[in-house]
Amino acid sequence: MSEYSKDYTVDELMTVLMAREVRNDDVMIVGVATPMVWAAFTLAKVTHAPDAIYHYIMGNTFVMEPR
Repeated sequence: MSEYSKDYTVDELMTVLMAREVRNDDVMIVGVATPMVWAAFTLAKVTHAPDAIYHYIMGNTFVMEPR
């Protein structure tokens, strides 16, 4: 069995756990004031879900990720 680091914050743990929920080809709606969710999505995108798409909510307007 491998050793896991014990040097992490609760916020870092929550971010990793949320990132694990993102699947490839998911579409995620991200609010303006949700930095932890944004960090989780970015982590998922670079580790295991490169085709996931995000949308920002700004008022009642969606801003789609450019491809």
